[in-house]
Amino acid sequence: MLNKPFGFYQQPFVNATGGDIVATSGSYRIHTFQNTGTLTIQAAPADAEIQLMIVGGGGNANPGTCNADTTGGGGGGGVIYSGSFSNFTTGDYTMTVGAGANNSTAFSLTALAGGQGGGTDGGSGGGGKADSSGAGGSSLQGQGNDGGQGFEDSNTLASAGGGGGGAVGQDGTNSKAGDGGAGFTNPISGLVVAGGGGGGSSRYDAGDSLVAAGLGGTGGGGDGGKLDCISSGGTSAQDGAGNQGGGAGGNDRVDARQGGSGVIQVSYIYK
Repeated sequence: MLNKPFGFYQQPFVNATGGDIVATSGSYRIHTFQNTGTLTIQAAPADAEIQLMIVGGGGNANPGTCNADTTGGGGGGGVIYSGSFSNFTTGDYTMTVGAGANNSTAFSLTALAGGQGGGTDGGSGGGGKADSSGAGGSSLQGQGNDGGQGFEDSNTLASAGGGGGGAVGQDGTNSKAGDGGAGFTNPISGLVVAGGGGGGSSRYDAGDSLVAAGLGGTGGGGDGGKLDCISSGGTSAQDGAGNQGGGAGGNDRVDARQGGSGVIQVSYIYK
């Protein structure tokens, strides 16, 4: 039997400080980083594990322009989740939280930003533009889901939703632009993140139909917009939600929309 020195005591649980919000849920302590900061691990038993979620910033989306593209929704930020992460010891760790369209990094792991609306690849892919060749962007490194396919016929322009952390973006159709893909739910904290942005619709000619815009996916995706070039009207798209990595809604009638900033959560059993 190994004889331990008098007064020796090994902390049986992980113990840490840092984060913008520190909360508990049952036996878990949850550190949430909404901004870049430092996690200081003060105690880490030899077999210690933490639950780690890193979410990149959501993808941006361009505005709609008359006689040009009807842009799709931005993809949700990439999600890295481990329920049993063990590559750590005591010490300080920088948690880098990406702004919209930027990566987030922790423990040398990088969650990618969501793809821009219009079919760009990213953590989750951006939704395709309203075009017969308007393919959605692909999810990279298995961090999310693909964006949907845009739709165009003789009198309908409907772009697609961006992919989300939990589901693909929906395709545009002749009756509605595509909804953003649903986000990913952290099973410890319950936080839903990385929803895809909804696609948008446009009407360029008097005989065209101005169909419903797509809704943002759960987890912070912004709703898409509608551009009516006949009446110079329509409805605005929404930015992706901050600290959820939500993708921006596509086809705003005036301005580009921004993806939401990412978030990092570190959880562990503390009692």
